[in-house]
Amino acid sequence: VSVFKLEKFVQAVRIVRGMDDPPLGNAGRLTVYVLKNSDAVSKLAVGKSTTIAGFYVPRASGSVAFVPDISGSRARREDAEVTFFHEYAHHLMLQNATVAYPAWMVEGFAEFFSTADFHKDGSVSVGTPANHRAYGLFALGKPRIEDVLSASFDAGTAEQLEVLYGRSWLLTHYLAFNTERHGQDSASLRAINAGEDPLGAARAAFGDLDELDHELDSYLRRNRFRHLTVEGPALKVTGVQIRKMREGEARVMPVRIRSARGVTKDSAAEVAATARATGAAFPNEAAVQTALAEAEYGDGNYAAAEAAAER
Repeated sequence: VSVFKLEKFVQAVRIVRGMDDPPLGNAGRLTVYVLKNSDAVSKLAVGKSTTIAGFYVPRASGSVAFVPDISGSRARREDAEVTFFHEYAHHLMLQNATVAYPAWMVEGFAEFFSTADFHKDGSVSVGTPANHRAYGLFALGKPRIEDVLSASFDAGTAEQLEVLYGRSWLLTHYLAFNTERHGQDSASLRAINAGEDPLGAARAAFGDLDELDHELDSYLRRNRFRHLTVEGPALKVTGVQIRKMREGEARVMPVRIRSARGVTKDSAAEVAATARATGAAFPNEAAVQTALAEAEYGDGNYAAAEAAAER
């Protein structure tokens, strides 16, 4: 994803959602790590190959996201862009959040904006159909509406998660364009943050959940979805800077990625050993010594961490 496209995406989301663009401090920055492919992302996330193609970790010290490389076939690039914008949408939604969101709303928001379409005239469309969820929406068994509204999305089979993500997108899209239900999602959110459980809040805000489920079925069967377009003149991209990494920075990147993901007691020693080898080769490279300091700290070697920090 080009940085120019990313900047346009950020501005388009903020304009559509009426979101402020607050001054950027260190805690508001998002570092995006681009891995070789989706399999590498999955293994970093859970230690094995799964359907996970990207993930986002919010942190007060600076949030991080991990996404796959977009090189290769057009289909692969498109899939990777959807993953990238899904993860970045999480950051835009959650970086300054002062309320607790239910899982369907978090994932539905990210899915809604993940399909951003960039046009030659400079405009950007958001809310276009989530074609990457077509299989789950049309071919797999439909989840109970109660499960969608109360699920945590942190467990289940690949197929179960697929239908939950797809249905969350459908619900989010339907509520975004249905004037008769305007404000109901906000009412649900207020109830949750007043202490109501997600399902109880949904019943209070949406009314008969079976009726809502039937409306979603009809909306899906129509298979005609509106979208929103932000015209090019409103999207002004300035101040983008790119530079090639220095040799040491490039060499230590695997250590930075592992540390950014978070190490376990078992993996910390391995990461620290890798960092030491690179650190010895680049004793005067600040980025390398910083990564080494963090790796040593993660492994409990505090004197070594302090020495690397001093270098």
